[in-house]
Amino acid sequence: MRRRFPFRRFLLGTCIATVVAVVVSSGPAFTAPAGAEGWHGSRVSGYVVSNVHYGLDGDRVATVSFKLDAPASQATAHLNGVEAPCNLDGTAATCELSAPVPVTELGTLSVQAVS
Repeated sequence: MRRRFPFRRFLLGTCIATVVAVVVSSGPAFTAPAGAEGWHGSRVSGYVVSNVHYGLDGDRVATVSFKLDAPASQATAHLNGVEAPCNLDGTAATCELSAPVPVTELGTLSVQAVS
């Protein structure tokens, strides 16, 4: 009578080792790229953005205003991919969207500011 346990154990061990190797090696593929830290966060380019207000024109967002924690020389807001150059007055910024965005489609606001 022959025993088949050693081969089955070997096969099971090989399968487990393969699965572990695939999981461990794919880990870096699911991380953010270098330089992406802080993207879409409340802290952009070293500035803290607060008091965000949306100016409406009917049912569309036409302007965005906010405060920065320090004066900037220039700032640009992006709302749903629509660029809005900003007028700065000290730490206050008012940005007019080149194409108003419907309120029902309101999404991500990104701010780029330069000192």
